[in-house]
Amino acid sequence: MNTSHAEGGAPSDAAANDEQTAPIETNRSDTPKAECDVVMKGGITSGVVYPKALAAIGSTYRIRGIGGASAGAIGAAIGAAAEFGRKQQGFVKLETLANDLGEGKLAALFQAQRSTKPLLGLMLSATGSDRPGPPRKGFARILAVRASPSRA
Repeated sequence: MNTSHAEGGAPSDAAANDEQTAPIETNRSDTPKAECDVVMKGGITSGVVYPKALAAIGSTYRIRGIGGASAGAIGAAIGAAAEFGRKQQGFVKLETLANDLGEGKLAALFQAQRSTKPLLGLMLSATGSDRPGPPRKGFARILAVRASPSRA
């Protein structure tokens, strides 16, 4: 806020205008004037945060250039799609992606070949994602790995 005073001790017109200015709420479908480039690294832990991070960036900036490696490349693809579909609520849809793929739904997208099916089952058991719902944790995960058919 401008606290300068004009001669005579009264607040200046600029100070009065500053006090009347309210923050403008951003509509996600509006294209922001500010632009940015985004580069994302690989790694599954990085990939988990990308959808919400990109949605936050998209609320303030128009993503002009985007790229990444490994999980970052996947994030870049969905970020580019959200920017392309900004007027169709692309970033709003991006925010819901983590919920859409959570609780075992992502694992259901993988289909193993006959020869690797037992290994996929073991891997899903080891990560706690062998069934729909929240992932198994702690001792329940160990029991699931021990009971996995691939150990027979």
